[in-house]
Order: sequence, then structure tokens, then C-alpha cells
Amino acid sequence: MSKYNDTILTTEGTRLATLAANGKTHYVITRATATGDDLSMLTDEELSALTSLPNEVQNGSIVEQVDDPGGSDGVIGTRVQFMNQGLNKSYSMNALGVYAKEDGHDQEVLFSVMTAESQHAQYMPDFVDKVVLRFGITIFVIVGDKANVTVKLDPDGLATIKFVEDAIAEIPKPDMTEYYSKKESDDLLSKKVADNGDDSMNLNGKRIMPANDTNMFHRSPDTGAVTESGNFPGLQVKGVDVATAADLKSLEASAWHRLDFGSDANLGGAVLSSYIIYQIHDDEKYLSFFYLGVGQSENTAFSDNTTLMDLSSIVKGISSIDFSTRYTDISNNSGQAADFKISGTKIITSTSNHSIYVNPRSTVSLYPLNHDDRRVYYTELI
Repeated sequence: MSKYNDTILTTEGTRLATLAANGKTHYVITRATATGDDLSMLTDEELSALTSLPNEVQNGSIVEQVDDPGGSDGVIGTRVQFMNQGLNKSYSMNALGVYAKEDGHDQEVLFSVMTAESQHAQYMPDFVDKVVLRFGITIFVIVGDKANVTVKLDPDGLATIKFVEDAIAEIPKPDMTEYYSKKESDDLLSKKVADNGDDSMNLNGKRIMPANDTNMFHRSPDTGAVTESGNFPGLQVKGVDVATAADLKSLEASAWHRLDFGSDANLGGAVLSSYIIYQIHDDEKYLSFFYLGVGQSENTAFSDNTTLMDLSSIVKGISSIDFSTRYTDISNNSGQAADFKISGTKIITSTSNHSIYVNPRSTVSLYPLNHDDRRVYYTELI
């Protein structure tokens, strides 16, 4: 920012101001000028002794007379502007001078000098790039009595302002037929999209929340198929919860299933048909089951290694069983016990080399041993 010291009257300036104060002369402030010379080393006395500003670079234009803000009739302000038009070399405006001409004299005299503060001189660039810079400053000087002083305004200086205005006027104006009025724009926007500033928008007069791309599932541009995976917690269709594959698997695992045994798993013909109702407990690897066998209409015997159950369609191997068997004669409540053993995926009889008879009055009962249910422990499911 440019800063300048107080104005110092030259010897001639002091003479003219003194005469004017006493009503003995009249003079005209004619022009202002600037130099790039650094005069900061000169004393006030040396500045007062100057008769011209050394190495003047350019003249400024006096465009207005300004009264003293303090109301003094002995002080006048001249508003000066400097333009860089026609300037071939940039420089720093280290000092400014004001010239005056006394009535009846042809010679201009240096009336006052103003020096820039250190490092605060106004920089004036050249006009090579055709970029206009205007520097304005008001220089207050003691004139004695402003009634005896005339400030000569520079019509060319005022024209420089017109130059700027003309330059602006030469800028092509846009074809306003291509633009909408504010009302037309508002009407159109109200029917289209408007950002509400809260991650929502208005679309055709309705407030909507646009989808977040990071939460979207994208389709393949080639096949149209959705190839991304994701979670849908609490997914519903028409208010009804949608079961997941895990839900269905859990439901299947906890469901009861029926397994019918073929002719080779019916105690060698002693039982007409048999099946189990079972439930899988994969966490502990066992089947909990109920057994139903229908006896023949006549007495039938079975011996060792006769198949009771074939579980090959469910498991790959059996590790142990937890139940016992007793055949009860309903007529006299008598019964026979039978042991069983494991053969691969089958449970077969182990009768200690003697046959057991099942008559029409017998029912085959499987009793829990160590738990409340009957169990077959397996190695691995199919």
C-alpha cells in the first residue's frame, strides 16, 4: 500500500502562499508530476530549495479541487490521478510535485514536493500489456488564501476516466434473448431439480432423497446381471419378513424328517415295515429320533447281524448309539432284550448267537439310556 509524507512548500511556493494570504497576488495550480528518483535523503530545506522535480517521468491529471477537511481557507486539496497509458517503462513513484503559475508571469514554478515513505512508493507498471492502471491521490497544500488561488482541472485527465468507461462500453454485451428472467428460471426450476442443501432435492415439486452410490448394487454393463453382494437387514416384501438362505437352512436343520427303511432293514422280515422320525443336531453331531415298526401277522425270528436301521442316505458314518431295545409281549407283558451294534452306516442286531422271535402281539420299543431322547451319533452328514 502506498504511503506519502506531508507536503513541503518550496521557496517559490512559500512566497506565493504568503502573497496570496495578504491579497497581493493570484496564482493557478497548473499540474502535478511524478519522478522515480529517491529523494528520501534530502532534508526539508533541500527539498524546499528545489525549482523543479528531477527526472520527471509523467504528469498527472488534476481532476478535482477538494476543500480542507479542517475547514481552513488557507489549504486546498488537489485530487490527482496518474495513468500508465503510454508508459514504456515501469517505475516507482518516489516523489510527487505540484506546479503553479503566478498571474502576469509566463514561467511555471515548483510549488510543493511530496516524498514517499520508505518501501511504500506506488508502483506504476508499463502499458506494454495494454492493462490500464489508475492511481489516484489527493495532495493538500498551504495556499495562503484559496480565494486568491485557482486549481486548473485537466480536461484530458477527465477524459482518461472516459477512456476507461469507453473501454468498458466496448466489451460485447451478451445476447440477453438467450437468458431467462429470474421468474422464468424459478418457474422452470420448480418443475425440475433443485438442491435443498440437506442431501435432499426437489424434483417436480416433490422432496426426495437421492440414492447414495456407495449403498447401491451395480449391474454389469455387458450382461445386466447384479454381481455385487450385500446385506439386507430386516428385508420385507409387502410388510412380510423375507427369509434368508441361512433362515431356511436353520429351519431345515431344526425340522423333523421321516426316513422309511427298505425290506433289508426290517429285522429280516420280523417287521413288516419300519421308519424313523428324526431331527438333526449338527452342533453335537447326533440324530434324535422316534422308531415305528409294524410286526408280521405270524411269529418270526431274527438272528445276529440283522439290520434295524440303514442311515446311509443321511450320514457317512455312525460313531455311537444311545438307546436300548426291548420286545414286549402285550398279552403277558413279558419281553426280551436285544443288543445292537454299528456296521458302517447301519445299526444291526447283536443277539449273542441266539434267535429272538417277534410275534403279532409284540411291539418293538427303543428306550433312551443317558438322555431323554433316543440318539444316534454320526461322523459326518451326507
